Amino acid sequence: MQIDWLEILLGLQAALEELAGLVLGLVWTSKPWVKVAVCLFLAAWVVVVGARLTGLVGRGLVRLFRRYHHCVFAGCPARIRTKYRLCRNHYKAASRYEWEHRDEWAARDARSDAFYVYILELEGGELYAGQTRNLMRRMDEHRNGTTKTTAGRKPQLVWFDQLPSRQAAVEQEADLKHRIDVRPAEVRQMVSAFRSR
Repeated sequence: MQIDWLEILLGLQAALEELAGLVLGLVWTSKPWVKVAVCLFLAAWVVVVGARLTGLVGRGLVRLFRRYHHCVFAGCPARIRTKYRLCRNHYKAASRYEWEHRDEWAARDARSDAFYVYILELEGGELYAGQTRNLMRRMDEHRNGTTKTTAGRKPQLVWFDQLPSRQAAVEQEADLKHRIDVRPAEVRQMVSAFRSR
């Protein structure tokens, strides 16, 4: 058996109209002071109910717009609660995008005027971005398996760029890691352009 909701709503509307007609008929045929009292009561009731509905709708809209926003990473369409900055996917990978810094780098960095950002292609076609002061030494570390993230994955250097400061290298590394996750085709295009030079 299927319920016809439209018929139920039309019946409810007709019943409410009939009830309203009866109440209005009783009010208008009674004494003037009853009419005034009923009108004042109805006016007060309409004002109170209207204020409550307006408050509920207003608070609901504020909550709707305040509770959600977009993930802070550019190009990410995910809408998340305002208490979070990142969607689940970017939260899992957030440590990859943080600017890497170690205090022991400072002394040697002061004597160096060249830093490198690089991309490795790992076994299976995965891309890995990193930054270093000495590219040759860092590549030896990757090939010898002393770097956990690339150990046993046959890393091959496919792209690199020289920068004047550690800060610039760190910033570009974070940007490359993000682009590898979000727009890998763009990074692969960059790598193929580098190879063809």
